[in-house]
Amino acid sequence: MEVLLSRVLATQQTPLLSTNRTTLLKFDPEEPDSDIDGWCKVTDFIVQNKNLEGVNLLIALTEALKGSAAACLTKLNLDDITWESVKEILIARFSKPKLLQDYFDEVLRFQIGAKETASESALRLWNLIERIPESTMSEKVITGFVISVLCQKDSLIRRELNSQTITTRAQLFRVLGGVSFKRRMDTEVEEPEAKRARLMDKFNGKCHYCGLLGHRIADCRKRRDEIRMKTQDTSSSSRVVEKRTTPTCYKCGQPGHVATVCPDRKNGGETAVKEVHQCQHRPSRSILETSSGTQ
Repeated sequence: MEVLLSRVLATQQTPLLSTNRTTLLKFDPEEPDSDIDGWCKVTDFIVQNKNLEGVNLLIALTEALKGSAAACLTKLNLDDITWESVKEILIARFSKPKLLQDYFDEVLRFQIGAKETASESALRLWNLIERIPESTMSEKVITGFVISVLCQKDSLIRRELNSQTITTRAQLFRVLGGVSFKRRMDTEVEEPEAKRARLMDKFNGKCHYCGLLGHRIADCRKRRDEIRMKTQDTSSSSRVVEKRTTPTCYKCGQPGHVATVCPDRKNGGETAVKEVHQCQHRPSRSILETSSGTQ
């Protein structure tokens, strides 16, 4: 019903070619959200206020009905066409009798549309709950019902709704409006001013590094790649140098070369000899003489 009312407002804002021409809402039974009962209620109001009858009624219905609904007009008695007869045929043809569990199934199978905001999806869900027959749920109960279903469908909505106590419809839609605003701000990635200016003002000159047209040296991809390769080569060579150690000759003891290429060895000079000096303690031996002359 809410969808039909929004279409009425949109129809009234559309300028008509003739002031005597009355436009009805479009009805296509092939659409997934088509509701013949709601469409007939809205059309009842328009027909009674505009006094549509005869040819004017037929023209308005011809423009409003689409698909298989338009084929129902061929079954009318054109000599005595009335809105009541048209409504009876349409309801008998397209009305879908529902059981009570069918209304609850619609609520449980509810899914948030890809292009719907949080507030729009909550309004659609609210209308589904209100359409359940023989139910006298209060506003607080419907609010909790909507919150429970939406929290199962979206993590951001669940985090925002569970962070505070919501008991009324006004509070619910105020919070959901904030959710839609946050989501819109997150999707809008703002580019830096300098980059935006470069994208807007295309450079038609020549690059002084590679000689190609269409970009500056600061934006040259070839220069950027070569700098990156040089940086990688320098870092890798420095790591190799760090791993190397200065050798020391085992012949002469001087750093900078090894024993096989020692200049002292080639020139026949003396080589350094490494000696090991060991200390040894020997027991002392002597002759002891006494006053009597004995040894």
